[in-house]
Amino acid sequence: MLFLSMLQSLEESERECAERIFLDYGEKIYAIALKITQNRHDAEDVLDSVMINVMKNIDRFSGKPRNETDAQIVIYSRNEAINLYRKKKRRLENEVALSDFDEDSDDTVADGSFETERIVINEETAETVRKYLTKLPPEYEEILRLVYKYGYSHAEIATLLNTTENAVTMKVYRAKKKLKELSGDELYECTKN
Repeated sequence: MLFLSMLQSLEESERECAERIFLDYGEKIYAIALKITQNRHDAEDVLDSVMINVMKNIDRFSGKPRNETDAQIVIYSRNEAINLYRKKKRRLENEVALSDFDEDSDDTVADGSFETERIVINEETAETVRKYLTKLPPEYEEILRLVYKYGYSHAEIATLLNTTENAVTMKVYRAKKKLKELSGDELYECTKN
């Protein structure tokens, strides 16, 4: 692991702090990453990246209360795992799109088998939702993406965020309410078609 070699470059007090964080949170970081990436190797990469990030920002962890460190580690872990998951998903989608592309093929939508109108409507709706998601407070945007984009249950999100399922349900409710307030009739018009 790269972060182990980086430990040597830290001052002794910083190295002790980083080692303590690794010993206290290594398994938790790995578990969060594994839950999101569903892959042991990716979870190990996330652990490595999180620890490198911790060492780069070691001053944020030195002398901080445990609950602040807990929250920061969960945020680092979740963000790093989601970023890796998205990157791999995009790469896979691009590979599939390229492998499906065949210039000699004369497949068209004319036969109606692709339900062109439904596809266009879904894309328009998705674009409208994306536009308003970015206007939400970050915690609301994140919770809606975890539920609707990545398909996590409220129980799974509660585990990831180290909170209760009821707290997640309430946050999803508030996020959807805020999204509706921001979008007004525009989102309703897109979804009624």
